[in-house]
Amino acid sequence: LYGLADGPNGQEGTVFRDVLLDALTADDDDANLDNGTPNDIEILSAFALHGITLIGEINLIHAEPLVAFSATPITIQATIGADYPIYMGDATLHYKQNNSSTWETVTMTVVSGNTYKAEVPAQPQGTILDYYFTVNDIYGSTALTEPAEILQADPNLPYKLLVGFNQLIKEDFEIYFGDWIASDPDDDATTGQWIFDEPVATYIVEGDPNSIVQTNKDHTEDNTFNFCAFTGNASIGAGAGTNDCDAGRNTLYGPKYDLTTFQEPAISYYRWYSNDRGANPGNDSWKVHITNGNGNWVPVEVTYTSDHSWRANAIRVKDYVTLTDKVQLRFVVSDSIIAGANLEGGSLVEGAVDDAILWELGEPTIGIEEIETIALSVSPNPATEEILVKWSKLSAGVTTIELLNAVGRSVYKTTFNGSANQYRLPVHELASGVYTLQVKTADFAGSSKIVVQ
Repeated sequence: LYGLADGPNGQEGTVFRDVLLDALTADDDDANLDNGTPNDIEILSAFALHGITLIGEINLIHAEPLVAFSATPITIQATIGADYPIYMGDATLHYKQNNSSTWETVTMTVVSGNTYKAEVPAQPQGTILDYYFTVNDIYGSTALTEPAEILQADPNLPYKLLVGFNQLIKEDFEIYFGDWIASDPDDDATTGQWIFDEPVATYIVEGDPNSIVQTNKDHTEDNTFNFCAFTGNASIGAGAGTNDCDAGRNTLYGPKYDLTTFQEPAISYYRWYSNDRGANPGNDSWKVHITNGNGNWVPVEVTYTSDHSWRANAIRVKDYVTLTDKVQLRFVVSDSIIAGANLEGGSLVEGAVDDAILWELGEPTIGIEEIETIALSVSPNPATEEILVKWSKLSAGVTTIELLNAVGRSVYKTTFNGSANQYRLPVHELASGVYTLQVKTADFAGSSKIVVQ
């Protein structure tokens, strides 16, 4: 009651730690906090239930590798920073095979500075690992769990690691864009339909990253075009509810893969999902299903837990369906209606998908030169009759030129063989709108937005 803790709005983490220090000071009986207080364990444990520890603000940065070699120990690193590192205890990595219910633990050690590492024992080829981190204070109270909410009844996604897999196809919506479908006849949401474009961020408080709802970045590292699939754009600065998924569901279908000759295929994807803001937070689900074309859709991921960041999920296909030539993923976001509730119970619901990858057994490819990304020159843009497309390198062999509409459907495609660095693309029969132009060869690929009027 008579504590001195205070601070400006936005500094709650520091203020809460100061409240804890006030409580310990009030409990102290010898004017020396360094030797503890009569009830310090009870006080520390009670505050820890609310995420308040002597460490203060703590953050953990981890770059998820997603793939690792089999038959050798796996090193996983993270950078851990704390306001008061003197109170920081152990950092621990928890891991398990994704179809197991038992978590193993490895205490992390300091590499240098704030960089920590853990070594996971060698895993068999074809293993998919789940893992997460915890950081304790010196009294054993958990100060951080990353990813957050990983141990809840409806858990967040753990980090994923595919062991002994080789990447075959990467759907990044930039260099490669397969036959995705951005709708379903049964979709009934009034807004927030799936599109393929550059996302525009929305916020509860404009520009505040802690209040972001829709992302403004795709997941692809070192991206050139910032393209992904997501549930509709609002204009810059518009309210967070302007074009989210409202009053129904919206569906996105991935390409159909022929996996009949595969040994142990796996599929991974990155997703962004927000449902915890609005009139009825946490009430709407993110659903992912898989089918082999037999009419049955098997659940892969069903959650009501938001994560305002790009998170990876990975599955072994044969854990869910038998292999056929029509294996396909489906992503569904929805916004439920609760009659009589505030704003009819609607939440702010946004979803996004990027970098869906098809894997097969085989050690990760290291040192292979990737396809080069090049810039395209298009003119005029906007256009009414035709567009002259030029690329900076002379193509040799087979060149494919394709035009995709806003929902990813191909509206024009041509392939030719020989050397070239330009092409005249007819657009006079196309409907007005924004299209994605792709040029692909064996050695390079380019993409550009064009406008048809």
